[in-house]
Amino acid sequence: MGMRERRTRALGRRMPTWPTFLWGGGAIVLAVLVARLRLKLAVAVAGGIFLLVLALVWPPIVLPVLALAVPFGPALPMGGFSVGTADLLVGLLVGAWGVQNLVAQRFPRFRIPLLVPLTLYVGALFLSLSTAWSLRAALPELVKWLEVLTLYVVMCSLLEYTRWPSWMPWPRSFTELVVLSLIAAGFLEALLGLAQFFLRVGPPQFIILGRFLRAYGTFAQPNPYAGFLGLVLPLAVSVTLDEVSRHVREGRLIWPQALADLVPLVVYPVATGGIALGLLASWSRGGWLGMVAGLAVVVALRSRRAALVSALLAFLLAAAVVLGVIGALPPSISQRFQGVQTSWTLFLRPVELRSIEVTGENFALVERMAHWWAAYAMWLDSPWTGVGVGNYPVAYEVFRMPGWKEPLGHAHNILLNVMAETGLVGLVTYVLLWGWVFFYGLWSLRRTRGFSRAVLVGALGGLLHLTVHNLFDNLYVHGMYVYVAILISLVSTLKREP
Repeated sequence: MGMRERRTRALGRRMPTWPTFLWGGGAIVLAVLVARLRLKLAVAVAGGIFLLVLALVWPPIVLPVLALAVPFGPALPMGGFSVGTADLLVGLLVGAWGVQNLVAQRFPRFRIPLLVPLTLYVGALFLSLSTAWSLRAALPELVKWLEVLTLYVVMCSLLEYTRWPSWMPWPRSFTELVVLSLIAAGFLEALLGLAQFFLRVGPPQFIILGRFLRAYGTFAQPNPYAGFLGLVLPLAVSVTLDEVSRHVREGRLIWPQALADLVPLVVYPVATGGIALGLLASWSRGGWLGMVAGLAVVVALRSRRAALVSALLAFLLAAAVVLGVIGALPPSISQRFQGVQTSWTLFLRPVELRSIEVTGENFALVERMAHWWAAYAMWLDSPWTGVGVGNYPVAYEVFRMPGWKEPLGHAHNILLNVMAETGLVGLVTYVLLWGWVFFYGLWSLRRTRGFSRAVLVGALGGLLHLTVHNLFDNLYVHGMYVYVAILISLVSTLKREP
């Protein structure tokens, strides 16, 4: 081999790769911005550039930041719309994933088992545009579900093919990194809510029992705060039970062999307890019911023997509701159940809704029922495609019941809300979507075990909490749909562990 050929090969080995150009270009832009912008803005821009470069090199690095951005990320005004930080990070993740695959000139095949029902529901949303009262009101909701669909596809690819470094002691896999990110965000949000609860930091109307305040976190209201924690709590409980049972089974509960064994044994239980206390501090009836349903699923699906414990929990829940209705529980708790019997009466006999005397105790219930009936009236007006996705608050003024002028933004019942906005077509595809999700998740249980089974069970529990809580609210707000997409992708991709 000649001298010139050896020199050419040596230079070729030292040629910079595209990540090197990214780091160099980012450093130059960062230096210019720091020199010209104010400190706070410069730090924000510098962090964004740093994350952008990292994402282009390894897209999964965006996920921990995305998990924290859902509860804590601010909303940014753009072109008359409010765009959340989580939405921008979803765009970054999807874009970095696409760029990486284009540069590598490969788009590997991966499983997307829930793509069909999710696409059908998004198609129903597009169909409802034909009768939408306002396209401007429909656009944010439509973009939200397109975001869910896109993020679901990208997450399925990342969970299928992301390689995890063998030298990393903990988290032990990319799936565990995703789970840990969700739980960490929920724990931090719960700590904020508990501080509000005990220190009474918040609006006076949230004060309960004379000395505490309903926790609301960064969500402005207790119900979405409880809904967010409810998405994470079953997952935290499931992985905690798996971690503890594994250490008991291997005889390492008291004397872990390494720090990597001790950390998850401490982190998961502590985070689980904090999230549970934060959810209780919300004082949200829908959140409590969803919590019981989600935890019952976690206990039931862990083993056949645990199904008996779930049946006992279901009996205790039913007994608590009955005792609350008849006033046999302590006054502070029974007040949360006072309207259960009244609500069914109002729903079945709408004449009483117009004539009932509204008091401080029943105001929230009567207001919610008034919005239910407004949604029903919208559906009667356009039964097949509804008034248009996202158009419930636009059409509310026309279909509202007398005396209830203030629109709450949604019907406080997801089925009625979907039926009002997208008609029977949207309702059928929505029910098909969630029926398919739960059927596929239960079917996948037979081929998973270990940590994968714990994550699958926890994801199903979180989605069941979403389903139950959505009967009294609408949790597809404040970026929580990002967590829904991640939980669905976990249900879709978990495999049997060796």
